[in-house]
Parts: sequence; C-alpha cells; structure tokens
Amino acid sequence: MLFSEMQTELGSVLSDADHATWSLTEKKALINLALRALVHELYKRTDFGLKSATITTVSGTQKYDLPSDFFACRRAYINNDIDINLGNRQPGYTDEKGQPIKGWIEGAYKIVAGVTTYAEIGFWPTPDGVYSVAVDYLPAIDALSADGDQCPIPVDFHDVVIQDAAIAAYVRRGHRAQARTLFDEGQSRKNQMIEECCRRYRGQGSIFVNCMGGDLDLE
Repeated sequence: MLFSEMQTELGSVLSDADHATWSLTEKKALINLALRALVHELYKRTDFGLKSATITTVSGTQKYDLPSDFFACRRAYINNDIDINLGNRQPGYTDEKGQPIKGWIEGAYKIVAGVTTYAEIGFWPTPDGVYSVAVDYLPAIDALSADGDQCPIPVDFHDVVIQDAAIAAYVRRGHRAQARTLFDEGQSRKNQMIEECCRRYRGQGSIFVNCMGGDLDLE
C-alpha cells in the first residue's frame, strides 16, 4: 500500500467528525508513529528486516564504522564461525564467569563487541590482526514521506498499521471509548500479523544490543 493510500484509508477508518479535524500532516505523523511501533514489535520477536555487514579489522584498531542505516545489532561472528558476545561491557577484562578474557585468537569465543554510538562498534580486546567480522543488524526505519513511498510491513498487514494509527488518533482526541473498541476489534488481527511474521522471519528475536551498547528491551 502506498503512503497516499494509507492516508486515505486512515480517513475512512476514523469517524467523519474526527476525520475532518485531522490535518494531512497529522495523519502522516500518526501513520509513521504506528509503523515504527509495529516494526519494533517485530524486531523483538523475529529477524524481520535483518541486514548484514562485514567489518574487516586492523591490528590495534578498536572501533569501526557501522552502516548508515544501523539501528540495532542482532549478532556478530568472526569468519562466519565464532560468535561474539554482545553487550555493554567495558574493556575488561573478565567474562561473565569472572575469568580473564584471553587474546583475540586464543579466546575468540570470549570477545565482547559493544556498540558504542550510532556510528561505531568497538571490540574488546582490541584486535591484533586482520579478521572478517560479520554483523547482522536491524535497520532504522525511515519515515514514510512521499505519497509513493511503500510501507515496509508485509502488504497483507498494512491494515494493522492503519488500525493502530486510528487508535492513536482517538486517544489523542480523548475518545478513549472509541479507541478501546477499535483496539478490541483489531487485537486478533495484530496477533495474526505477529504469528505470521514469526513464521516468515524466523530468527533470534527478543533482546538485541542497541546503538548505545546496552540491551534494548522495547517492552
């Protein structure tokens, strides 16, 4: 569904009186708000939208640029084999059991990768050579802007975005009874979307490391 079609659909879901009180700019903002919330819901449970990037390390260099569309890191591994622990740990020097973290090669399975900013990922201990590090990450969702923009949610569930946008509109107008009715009517549809996407985009889901290096829990 095109962004222009979503705006029209939102107007048809809202009552006539409420539809008339919302500007086009406000309806666009409501759709984007609902879209981001639903994508984050899918991020918690599935590998929907997952992308991969490869970082080549250099001896003595700790931090490396991440892709410009980076939102959160799902997992990272060396040479497509050894998993890297992800977490908000200072360079240190012990693992989760209190044991000293060994060298890059010797104890690669204990290496910690902490995403430190929107633009960088840091490795501890600092790499001592050239390694290929694959990073699976979740992309930031760009706001829909042009009328011809496509909604990134699977097309068979675009109605869920509209539903949640309408609920938000009612809540903002103080029409909580209407919001509750729409929520109750649409909850099974949202659950259906989540269940179907869990089948389509099987993966790790749940907790992932955000751009500030901590565990990101959207619940």
